[in-house]
This record gives sequence, C-alpha cells and structure tokens, in this order.
Amino acid sequence: MREKNLYGDLRRIDRIASHGSSSFRNGGASIVVSPSEIDAIARADDSQFRPQTAFFRTHSRDPLPKDLRRDLRKELIRLVNTSDAQTTVLDPEFETGSFMTQGWGVEAIYQILLPIICGHRDPDLQALTHEYVRRVVVASSVRGFRKKARTVVSEDIWARMANLMANLSSNEQPDLVGVALKVSDRLTKRELPEVYSRLVLSMVGFTGVALEWALTLGLKNTGDGSSFIAKYPVRAVMDESQRLAPAAWKLIREQPIEGVENQFRHVVLMTSAVHRSSRNWTAPLQFRPDRWDAPSTPTTPNFLPFGRGAMLCPARQFALDILCASLEALRDNYRVELGRSRTIPRAHILFVPPRRRITIRRDPREPREY
Repeated sequence: MREKNLYGDLRRIDRIASHGSSSFRNGGASIVVSPSEIDAIARADDSQFRPQTAFFRTHSRDPLPKDLRRDLRKELIRLVNTSDAQTTVLDPEFETGSFMTQGWGVEAIYQILLPIICGHRDPDLQALTHEYVRRVVVASSVRGFRKKARTVVSEDIWARMANLMANLSSNEQPDLVGVALKVSDRLTKRELPEVYSRLVLSMVGFTGVALEWALTLGLKNTGDGSSFIAKYPVRAVMDESQRLAPAAWKLIREQPIEGVENQFRHVVLMTSAVHRSSRNWTAPLQFRPDRWDAPSTPTTPNFLPFGRGAMLCPARQFALDILCASLEALRDNYRVELGRSRTIPRAHILFVPPRRRITIRRDPREPREY
C-alpha cells in the first residue's frame, strides 16, 4: 500500500498489527511493530536519529536546542506538581447537555485545566487560546482538517498572541503561559506563542481524546447488565482503553539518509499495532479491564500509551490523574449516554473514536466499592 494510505482507519492499523515481521518498509518509511525494536529506537541517541520531540519545537527550529527542551520539560513537570495543578484533579466538573465526540473531550479537559493553562491571564489571551483549541487542536489534530489549513490558522493565532505575550511576567500564578515565559529569553517573539500553543495541545489534545475513548469503551455492556465503568476500577478501564485505542497511536523518528545532507526518512513506531497484536496480548481486540491489576502501574514493555525514552510524555502521571478523576466524576456524579455511530475510529494526528452524540446529565449516586 502507498505510504499516504498507511494510516486512516482502524482496519489499516490492524493489518499492520498482524504483519508477520517486526519491521517492514512502506514507501519511503520504515514501519516498526516490535516492542523491543521500538524501545531501542525510542531510546537511541541523537547520533543515530534526528533529535526530535513532538511539542518542544517551532517551525523555525525543529527541534529546539537540547538545553531548551530540557528546561521546558523541567518547568512543565514543576507546574503539574504545584498545588494549583493538583487541585484540578480533586473534583472535576463537567458541563451538562448534548455534545458531539471528536471534540467534546478536548473542550472538557480544557475547561477543567483552564486555571493552570491561562485562566488568570488577560481575557484576550484566554480567547485566543480557546480559539487555538477549537480551530487547531479539535478541527485539525482530532477531526483531521488539511495540514495547509491548520498552518494558516495557527500562524494567524500566533501572530495575534505574540503582541499579547510580549510583556507578560512568568512570576504570576503558575500556568502554561509561565512555562513558556521562563525560557522566553531564548525564544524569538514569534516563537514564544508557538511554544505555548504546542504545550496547550500536549495538555488537552491527547488527554481529551483519551477521555472520549475511556467513555466509548467503558460504557459498553459487560453482558451482565452493568457497564465496564460501573464494574471495574477507573484505572483499569483507563489502562485498557489506552491499550486498545491509544490516543498517541504512533511515534515518528527521522533517520538521516546516508550521503544526502539534511534528508531524512521516517521511522514509524506503531504503538497502536503493538497494543492490538496477538503476539503481545491475549485476545487483543477484546476490551478486558480485568487484564490490569489496578491500581498498580502497568510496566509491560508491550504497553506504550505515553511513548518511550526521550519521547516519553513528561506529564504522563498528571494526565493519568486527571483522566481517572474525570472518569470517576462522570461515573459517580453524572449520567452519560452515547448515541449510535456507523463510522469507524480514525487515525489523524490523534487516534479518535467514532463521531457520535454524547449526553451528560447531573445524577449523583452513592460511591461504589471494588
């Protein structure tokens, strides 16, 4: 199959998962489906692969210098460990009404995390940040609008953000704006809002899609009249949903082409195929939260929802905390119903569940014991 058709829907991912070899070529790319090879490539140093990270980069510098990426990681980890960030995990609230998936989860997580994104900043900056979430994160990364359109919209938003961020201080209440401002002396005026926006994407994009998947799968009937989310601990439901449908469905490294300056070939690490392969899991296409001994953290090398090595998400524990807290709040305090869908999951920048209506009503119930 042609490289441009390699991804697109769940059927193609499962064809890759059933591939007999640990890696193969597809067009100009190398596709890797072996957990051990993925681990080795993800951990390989910059002499073998182009130093690359999904969020700590800009269009003018891809990637940002190593020391700058390191400092951004440190500041991000510091932020998610503040008392303000931890408070967001305690009792998340959700808007009630009727919504559509492939966007609802991102918007919901954005509203929950707004205090540590930009909630105490200038209202104009808040409005531009929300515009970025709607027009770029949801419209492009989740629903798959054209790359050219995404670039045009992003550039426009960043240009308007640049003037607002030029005179801001990093010493206000801790937030994502402050994370970017901590290294602003090493960024151009144009790069600062792009770094900030990519941090927003990392915090709400993957997390929002993961929440939609947990509900899509967790609300299914177990066969005895109850749903998975009612029968199993939320951590087990979350782990199994990210095994069966990881939001970060692939990792990409770029390997220099020998003898050709500044030319690279893609090495695609197919974490989604690893998660859905019978070589790595028993009954891999079945949703079985009982395979996890929650609340222990899964350590199997076949489980890669947050990346590996230098590509490992620095805020993965915070993401898990907010996801589990959100799932628990929705289970105990709301009634959630999903409409029917005749579509299949799609793999764009993120791996998203079928588009369908989600209805949320407040309905507090007694806490469950497991």
